[in-house]
Amino acid sequence: MAELVGRLADRGPGFRFLAVVGPSGSGKSSLVRAGLVPAVRSGALPGSEGWFVVDMHPGAHPFREFEDALMRIAAEPVPGLVDRMEGDDAGLVRAADEVLPEETELLLVIDQFEELFTLVEDEDLRAAFVGALHSAVTDPRSRLRVVATLRADFYDRPLSYPGLAELVKVRTVTVTPLTPEELERAVSGPAERVGMKADASLVAEVAAEVAAQPGALPLFQYALTELFERRTDGALTLDAYHQVGGVSGALVRRAEDLYGSLDRSGKEATRQLFLRLITLGEEGSEDTRRRVLRAELSSLDVDRAALEAAIDAFGARRLLSFDRDPVTRGPTVEVAHEALLREWGRLRGWIEAVREDLRAHRRLSAAAREWVESSRDAGFLLRGGHLARFEAWAATSGLALTGEERDYLQTSLERRDVEREEEQSRTAKERELERRSLVRLRGLVALFAVLAVVASELTALALSQRGRAEREARIAQARELAAAAVANLDVDPERSILLALEAVDATRQHDGTVLRQAEEALHRAVRTSRVVYSVPHGGYGLGVSADGALFVTGGSDQDDNTATLWDLETEVDCGY
Repeated sequence: MAELVGRLADRGPGFRFLAVVGPSGSGKSSLVRAGLVPAVRSGALPGSEGWFVVDMHPGAHPFREFEDALMRIAAEPVPGLVDRMEGDDAGLVRAADEVLPEETELLLVIDQFEELFTLVEDEDLRAAFVGALHSAVTDPRSRLRVVATLRADFYDRPLSYPGLAELVKVRTVTVTPLTPEELERAVSGPAERVGMKADASLVAEVAAEVAAQPGALPLFQYALTELFERRTDGALTLDAYHQVGGVSGALVRRAEDLYGSLDRSGKEATRQLFLRLITLGEEGSEDTRRRVLRAELSSLDVDRAALEAAIDAFGARRLLSFDRDPVTRGPTVEVAHEALLREWGRLRGWIEAVREDLRAHRRLSAAAREWVESSRDAGFLLRGGHLARFEAWAATSGLALTGEERDYLQTSLERRDVEREEEQSRTAKERELERRSLVRLRGLVALFAVLAVVASELTALALSQRGRAEREARIAQARELAAAAVANLDVDPERSILLALEAVDATRQHDGTVLRQAEEALHRAVRTSRVVYSVPHGGYGLGVSADGALFVTGGSDQDDNTATLWDLETEVDCGY
């Protein structure tokens, strides 16, 4: 205790910050709350009797928790405080200045500082709070002092943030187990202050039992509370201590007694309740308690009356504690003694049996919360393999779900069914379109085949008709030429021959045939144009040379042995 006051009075670097580190159940919170805080209020530090003192747990919304702590000392509400703190490294300093009167300071006790690393899911939010905290205790103008209690198994977490790491390195007080003498004073001292007497044998046995169990102070505290309720004539007796089960058994016995008094529905409601109040440890760290809105518990799909009865029963025996959420202002529930998570074998068995289910549930719960915060945007629904895994998990898990979680999972499944139906409908339409396209294609192929046949026939017919028309045209032309040849016989026989030849060629050049009229016209033209040539002084006999260029005539009679050679081209006597 003196060390804490001395370190808080130290004016060295980072003097406005102090970390109190120790194992779970080592009495860190009690040392600060029941020791340091009263000392500060009594003036153990210069002017500290005028300081304001507030405490908080980081929870899932540390800025909200800080605002809630400040409002407990504020003279009047300060609207928009959280919005101004977030995103501003000096936000905590400014917020404290808005609330504190002039010339005074604020001592902020952050109990269970490890919640900043176990309950805050948004790393940006965590980093922002760490940054604001570092500024608050290093700013020369700050009037804020911070004492944070931290479990030893989370000592490495603050070291990941450079500024905070430097503070923790130089501004840490470790809490060690109490000595047997200190434990004896812890039993007898409080009893004497309220006028009670503790048996010497009781004090010795309690001290011996606690000394043999590291981290047993919460159990020790609870056992003394139970013992006080069983006092006899103003005395705390060893018999009463044995009746409550001693340090080891008081907490567990009370939990078991309460659980055993419940009916079947109540026992199942209790199991679901405590599994909701657990934050699973990561990377070898122990499981921790979790603060839960009572509204969340009330929406679990368990017997509502049995659940409320269990909460009331365990709360009445100080195994559950109650508070309010800094954001919604709704009532919250949490395990009062974290030692219960270690010591109550039934609870440990529940946790170990569904540890993986709990991890899956926390993922589902976080996804459902995002969905609700997004006004149930369909883009946040589960899909594909994630949905299939959660669907299988929900079918086999024994964990109860809240209304929001059920709605989230059910909406995701309904959306998947709708998408499947749409996909099936789309597939069916595509198949029908493919079938129709295939039928249409086959019809088109058949049609094109028919059209091709028809086209080929029409082409053949057209070619045939064209050939026929061309032949008829040639025949007509040949007839016209033949007629023209006949008409010119008397006028110009040579022209008639030419026209008749054209009439013959009009058909013969194409198919080798000659029109009868053209042939007759040619014969008539040839006969009409024949020339009779009389050789002067006549001759007896006639001969033509092989090349047709010359011909020869004999004498005038048979006895005349002379002959004349003629040029057939010029009809001139060649003189031979």
